[in-house]
Amino acid sequence: MNLVTDGMTAIALGVEPAEKGIMKRQPRDVNKPILDRYGIIMVAILGSYIGLGRLEYYYIGSITNIYNDRDLQVD
Repeated sequence: MNLVTDGMTAIALGVEPAEKGIMKRQPRDVNKPILDRYGIIMVAILGSYIGLGRLEYYYIGSITNIYNDRDLQVD
């Protein structure tokens, strides 16, 4: 399963050319946060967007009854 789900991202990272001087950069400050204010706001906005979209799909599916009762029965 892991080979299937991570395969395309591994290929994309594997063929990406290295940035020049990447190994000469100083490490980031340990006191500096990984996500700054902009990053946190973007995660919140995009997470809300995805979550509301999924709820909308569920709502539309429940009112249109895409699944018959027969599809939900367990034999």
